[in-house]
Amino acid sequence: NVRVKPNTDFIFQGWNDVGFHGSNQIPTPNIDALAYSGVILHNYYVLPVCTPSRAALMTGRHPIHNGMQHEVLYAQCPWGLPLSEKLLPEYLKEMNYSTRMVGKWHLGHFKAVYTPTYRGFDSHYGYWVGHQDYYDHTSQENPLYWGYDMRHGVSNVSWSSYGRYTTDLFSEEAVRIIQDHDDSQPLFLYLAHLATHSGNPYMPLQAPAEVVHQFDYINDTRRRTFAGNYLMITICPPGMVSKLDESVGMVVSALKEKGMLDNSIIVFSTDNGGPTNGFDNNVASNWPLRGGFGTSMAPTRVDDVVPKPLDKRISGYKGLMGTLPTIDSSYHFSHYSPIFHPFHFGTLVQNHPVKDTIWEGGVRGVGLVWSPLIPGPSRVANHLMHIQDWLPTLLGAANYTGGQFHSKEGVTPLHDLNSLTGLDGQNMWPTITQNETQPYDDLLLQIDNIRQFAALRSGDWKLIKGNTYNGKQDGWYGPTGRDPQYEYNLTLVTSSPVSVALQDTFRPLPSDTSTLLELRAQTTLTCVNLTTLKEPLCDEEQCGSTHSPNSVYYNYNQGRSLVENVSREVSDSIPCNGTSGVPCLYNVVDDPCEVINLADLYPEKVEELLVLLRQYNETYVQPVNTGADPTSNPKYWNYTWTNWKDYPEPVLSELN
Repeated sequence: NVRVKPNTDFIFQGWNDVGFHGSNQIPTPNIDALAYSGVILHNYYVLPVCTPSRAALMTGRHPIHNGMQHEVLYAQCPWGLPLSEKLLPEYLKEMNYSTRMVGKWHLGHFKAVYTPTYRGFDSHYGYWVGHQDYYDHTSQENPLYWGYDMRHGVSNVSWSSYGRYTTDLFSEEAVRIIQDHDDSQPLFLYLAHLATHSGNPYMPLQAPAEVVHQFDYINDTRRRTFAGNYLMITICPPGMVSKLDESVGMVVSALKEKGMLDNSIIVFSTDNGGPTNGFDNNVASNWPLRGGFGTSMAPTRVDDVVPKPLDKRISGYKGLMGTLPTIDSSYHFSHYSPIFHPFHFGTLVQNHPVKDTIWEGGVRGVGLVWSPLIPGPSRVANHLMHIQDWLPTLLGAANYTGGQFHSKEGVTPLHDLNSLTGLDGQNMWPTITQNETQPYDDLLLQIDNIRQFAALRSGDWKLIKGNTYNGKQDGWYGPTGRDPQYEYNLTLVTSSPVSVALQDTFRPLPSDTSTLLELRAQTTLTCVNLTTLKEPLCDEEQCGSTHSPNSVYYNYNQGRSLVENVSREVSDSIPCNGTSGVPCLYNVVDDPCEVINLADLYPEKVEELLVLLRQYNETYVQPVNTGADPTSNPKYWNYTWTNWKDYPEPVLSELN
């Protein structure tokens, strides 16, 4: 007795940080169980950074068509996803869905009308900006802009959340929403975890100590903390990963206990490639995909620019909530954090760049979908899919009928969503459920005319024009997670809360472990034999602090020299140097790690794809980004990030 309108749960989350992609280093048994029970999206693409990806998810449109394509939204800047855009929860409200959001928004908050509860969500518990501290829930955009950001809706700042781990808070809220849900309505739950995003630059990687200690076998202390943190649609990170994986188990179990699983669609997605090798002060892994970051990790002292003293910094808190709660005693931090109390700011902080690359490591994402509405056995889907496809796909799954589609014959389910207000995304539900041929072969990945780079897929081919950070993130970065000391534990997967919850559904975890291993083998990318390389391109003395001593970095020529059974003509192909202005061409089906640039061998294909790229560029809308507004500074608003443009401007002054 499946209802026409299924419940939809969307969990948001590098490539190599989930077990089902082949890494043995960080166990993700719940995520793996969900993947092996559903459809794994093996050619799933997102945007290089989080704001554009979230805009594409919510609108079904590519960010070049609404001005959201350029970089990320910084909290002090007065812009957001244009109000002319109709968002996924607004469509679902037309179908009587209860629409709930938990977690990160990052699509605008300078006015209330840009925030979730004004854009189609019935409720929102979480934060508006791009990141926050996992325990004190403050966000520092740069040393001069710092404030608290955790709230219910618009006006209700959640001071009671202070001191508790963000992933736990979001998991508990998601479970509460499910438990309290009135099942006379279908539910759309958008769970956008902070994990495994970095926190503030002075304390970027945080997880409960008891979780981190489970990963003592990982030598890199930063990677160990990262391992403790993972999550449903969950976008956009072992302690941090482990907590996210735990969250997936909690949510799926809650759906089971509520009796909702047999009419649910669960999507798990990333919003960009993992920030590797110290990028954004993080240690994710996209191995063996190309693209990471080797920016300088030299710390900067901010004693003279961060507002002091401490008592004035938190005076707003004291006035509103009295005595501050105590930080969890199991609090664990990592990376240049010589002090314990999160409100002490006279310390070392890191440079805080954004994370983005148009290599596969930056735009090829983790994606899967589980639902008993999908017939047939579990499988790996190799068709192209993009994050912008989810809006029409979920509407197609819910048999959406828009008002403009009423006809003389009556209202019928809308299976062709292409004409729906100029969507770029396609309805992939027939492809996912029936394994039909993919509806498109050409896919624009990104165009940023300000930074002068672009990339697209066309069939097996990928064209890259320009680059990011002058090529400094163009290598292959580990850890690989395939070291002999790590062993993939299938027992953890088969005994996981997700596996238990799915047992009595129409889509349980396959009981034959050989099936699970076969699915894993299909999603474990094989490239040129990069894993045989034992030495990095340069040591610390040669490279300075450009590359993390615990990461693995290889340049183009090293990777190319290891290509097996490749003709001399190909192996002598020119390296991809985006700074030269010459486009690069890869066959990413045969060469998913983008080692062999084929542009000089197939000039006709390059020209064909350049023509296609120019056609996309003719539809390009100028970015809506604006500069920083000093009146946004949380010091004027009780040290909270708020919808400051809805209020009279404060008198600008320096904090003494």
